[in-house]
Amino acid sequence: GLDSFQAINSQTSSKYVTAALGDLQSAVYHLFSRPQHCGQSKWASLQATEKFIKSYIERKDGKVDPHHNLNKLSNYAHTLGLNQLNRDNLEIIQCAAGVRYGESSVSVQVAVEAHLASIDICEKVASSA
Repeated sequence: GLDSFQAINSQTSSKYVTAALGDLQSAVYHLFSRPQHCGQSKWASLQATEKFIKSYIERKDGKVDPHHNLNKLSNYAHTLGLNQLNRDNLEIIQCAAGVRYGESSVSVQVAVEAHLASIDICEKVASSA
């Protein structure tokens, strides 16, 4: 965990990473707040992951498109030199925007798994800088 934390926090030169750090904090906040909002937590994990991948794309002078498809972003970043990211973790994190409004139910376990998967992906991207 400490290695991941250090790698993630060492990346502060991008507008995407600055925002992603807040998303990671938000994911945890929504798990511990009352009332608890697991859907918002999962969305924040998606946002953090998305922004870390977009920061890599930006660093490699790629074109950052406005969408939330982690597999598509990961594939594009891979063409720019990023090591292949864990597809299972990307799938765990991926969710629809409606999750923020309770359109689909998210359990505490699912939100925590998404957060942990997000930390793993963000660390891998940060370490590839």
